[in-house]
Amino acid sequence: MARMIPPEVDPETKSEAERKVFFRLQAELSSEWIVLHSLNIKDHPRQPWGEIDFVVIGPSGVYCLEVKGGRVKREDGVWHYIDRNNHVARELRGPFEQVQAATQALTTYIKGKRPDLKHVPVMSGVVVPDSILQGDGPDIVRQIVYDMECLDEPFDVYLKRVFEYWIPVLEKKLGFEYRRVTPAEQEEIVRLLRADFDVRVALRPAIREVNRQLVRLTEEQVRVLDGLRANKRVVVTGSAGTGKTFLALEEAKRWSRLGARVFFTCFNRNLARYLRHALDGYSVDIENFHSFIVRTVHQAGKHTELPRATEDEMLKLFYPEACAITLLESKSFQPYDVLIVDEAQDLLLDSYVDVFDAVLQDGLEGGQWRVFLDLNQDLYQGTAVGPWSRIINNATRFELGINCRNTRNIALTVSAVSGIDPARTIHLPGPEVKVHFVRDAQDERRQVSKTVNRLLSERIAPDEIVILGHKRLLNSSLAGGLTGVPYQLLELESAHEGPAIRYSTVRSFKGLEADVVIMTGVDDLDNKDRILELYVGLSRARAYLEMYVYESARGGYERRYREFGERLARIGMDAIADLVGT
Repeated sequence: MARMIPPEVDPETKSEAERKVFFRLQAELSSEWIVLHSLNIKDHPRQPWGEIDFVVIGPSGVYCLEVKGGRVKREDGVWHYIDRNNHVARELRGPFEQVQAATQALTTYIKGKRPDLKHVPVMSGVVVPDSILQGDGPDIVRQIVYDMECLDEPFDVYLKRVFEYWIPVLEKKLGFEYRRVTPAEQEEIVRLLRADFDVRVALRPAIREVNRQLVRLTEEQVRVLDGLRANKRVVVTGSAGTGKTFLALEEAKRWSRLGARVFFTCFNRNLARYLRHALDGYSVDIENFHSFIVRTVHQAGKHTELPRATEDEMLKLFYPEACAITLLESKSFQPYDVLIVDEAQDLLLDSYVDVFDAVLQDGLEGGQWRVFLDLNQDLYQGTAVGPWSRIINNATRFELGINCRNTRNIALTVSAVSGIDPARTIHLPGPEVKVHFVRDAQDERRQVSKTVNRLLSERIAPDEIVILGHKRLLNSSLAGGLTGVPYQLLELESAHEGPAIRYSTVRSFKGLEADVVIMTGVDDLDNKDRILELYVGLSRARAYLEMYVYESARGGYERRYREFGERLARIGMDAIADLVGT
């Protein structure tokens, strides 16, 4: 994803075409690119003050893009720009002349300030995303046009086409000698063009502001809470960050206050630990599902009757069967008044549903229960037609569609990498998502250590940082710990007291969240299971996210962003507005 400056479209921007191009540039260009939106030029050759819609800075040079929305035509030497309401704006100077004048001004400015950047080509392009630019003439350069016929063409391909047109022209007419632009030179160009008014926002206050704005009930959540009060059996579905666990906690508190016996279960033992902490003071029995069935069977002495089998077979078949029988046959067990199941997508096996039926007063058919799940997060492939039908056919269903955990930048990154369309987000851009490419495990350890020290220097507390990976810590690139960091790196489950940086596998952190997430070990962006884990892992970040991608996976990463840009182009501006937020 390209780095956008500013990171979001100015709300005052009236041009829908500019909004559309903004999102395509952001999604379709890799992290090697930096995009400045709406750059003003004080030394314009034709007018007191000029503007370039987009300045795109990358390894191949600087591109000045003039964007014209609506229908574009030239008649009697006058250019006509016709918007969706048929309002016509007329100009004597066409987009090619406009952008070339601005490009010349920008070239003069950059090379006047830094003569050592004279090898950097400054090139122009014209973008008309809502029409097909027809016609010909000495002032129309088809090679640098991006119009509706190019919508299936990724933006990096278009920029390559612009580059291939301009470099021979510059070499022939100006004696230009081209060489690639280094990352340091790109940053210097950004500093030259935006240094006067790009003020860095301290990260800790930014994270606090994100948390302040995210912690509020959406109208949608209020509606679901009302539905939970009015219905006996309820299924609540929603993608990552839509507030399912929050609503489950509120339901547990409500029923506890009413004096009901409540059993709250989930898949992840770390989530169960968090739930116990969140419900401290409430009379609610909380246990992750597998711990519950194993404990129940052992306490009844039934474990000695179980056959020898693999751990997977024991947990999926023999323990749940024995648990259900134990509960039904027990004279001392008192069924619960209310059953609440979070992460239910990982608990929809026939044998598990039999346990739910046995644990609840009047069973699943007549009892009081609430089930919360995200069908996108089926990491353990637990969903099946039979169990799901037993649940959904006997319940009122509500769907959560607004992501109130992640900032917009994080939600867009999750969608781009995973290929899963995001829920709408609250209108909160948040800090930029940073993506780093690493050569190997040693390089990753070095760079992650550097990132953690930078976060600590910005007054982020150690317990606000969680490092996620696909492997256990001992098998990861960070097995030897972080270098030069003043805190230990420990597994999430470690009983160590005191400040530390925590590490967890994605699967162990499922259902939880953190202000700051560093996602490591991204070495495969083609494997379906890995992509699903990334969807879960990246969406754990509330306010700030950094990701480490191995060079071996760079091609897959860039392909996924190209596909994301194509999806944005297909779904149109109304759907893009949904992604921006409510």
